[in-house]
Order: sequence, then C-alpha cells, then structure tokens
Amino acid sequence: MRGASWTSQRGQHCPDNRDMGGHVANEQFTFALIVDISQRGPRGVDFAYEWTRHVLEGVRHHRSLSPEEVIIAMKQACQALRRDYPAESGSYAAVIVNSPQHTAFSINCGDCRVGVRQGKHITWISPVHTLATSLNSTESEAPEQSPNRHILTRSLKAKRFTQPDVIPFEVGQGSIILATDGYWVEHLIEHVPFNQLADDASYLVLFAGSSTARSDDGNWLALS
Repeated sequence: MRGASWTSQRGQHCPDNRDMGGHVANEQFTFALIVDISQRGPRGVDFAYEWTRHVLEGVRHHRSLSPEEVIIAMKQACQALRRDYPAESGSYAAVIVNSPQHTAFSINCGDCRVGVRQGKHITWISPVHTLATSLNSTESEAPEQSPNRHILTRSLKAKRFTQPDVIPFEVGQGSIILATDGYWVEHLIEHVPFNQLADDASYLVLFAGSSTARSDDGNWLALS
C-alpha cells in the first residue's frame, strides 16, 4: 500500500480549478488518478469530479488490478456521463501498483504524465499525446515550447472513449509522480514559480507513508 501526496492550485488565468486527483489503496494494490479538464466546456469541474468518482468506484473492490480492468472502469464512467457532459474534454494519467507482484503500470491519455522521481530528477514514463509531439521531427522548437502543445491528439471525452497508452515500469527506490501540464511544463520546464502559474497545476506523489492533500479547491477524492 502506498500513500499519496496531492498538491493542486488554480491557475491565475483560470476562473476555476478543473484538475482532480483520486486514490484507492488496500493491501493488494494502489491506484492513483489525475484528471485535467479543458476550460472550454461549461461544466469541467463537475465532470472532473464525477469521472474520477466513477473510475475509483469501478476499481476499488478488485482483489488485484490490471490495466484492462481500469480501462473497463474508465469506459463505463464515460458511458454513464456522456449525456450530462457532452462538451467536456481533457487529459488524464493513472498508475497501478500491485503490492504482491510488485508490478506497476502507467495509463494515460492526453498531456498528463507519469514519472519516477529520484531526488530532484524525474524520469518520465508516459508519452504526451499532443500535435507538437507528433510534429516534433518537423518543428524547429521543442514540443513543450510549441503552440501546438495545446492541441491534443488523444483526449478524455465522455461522448467517445479513446484508448489510452499502457506502459509497465519499475519503481525501484524512487517515488511515483503524476502531473498535469500546468505543473510539468510551466513549472518544471519553464521555471515559473508555482504561485504564479497561468494554468491549473497539480501533481500527485505516491510513496510509502500516510496520505496528505493540499489544494485551493478541495479537488481530491480518496477511497479505500
């Protein structure tokens, strides 16, 4: 079982914080999820919460957890919410750590990321699904600096489920970090101070210990 540390902040250019974090932990597995919903739709905060809640409820009673079972829960969450949230879209990243087998999986769609942190260094595990990343070989600037980084090639939508990337990885002695693009691009790459970020910024760290949450919007849901 791994504890979680959740930190989230509304961006200075955002009317509300549409990031959401969730966590399920028992003796068999730990599951963590972050969601980053676009500011374009009218009900992004509600969609972020409801989709996270549906996914956590869908996985919490499993004895062990596979990526396939998580994806089924994600599809069912979209089916349950598609009529109420037809205009919302965004990104997510999730992690499974199965305690008995010591196996870990990254599951992501969009520009939320999963990495392993050793001290101050992060090795990113998951890919980034943006047009800038797809065009990386033809553009002169880094994907993170391109205006095309805001155009997602895969995204979370209630009305149509898109298959995520699933990547197995080893945790080793490090901690696992899940991050929205407001955190890993604006803060880590562009070095904007955390309290001055334009976009919503959130990150979730899994480690051996008790869970904590620090957010300006209460956008955190933990189930057991």
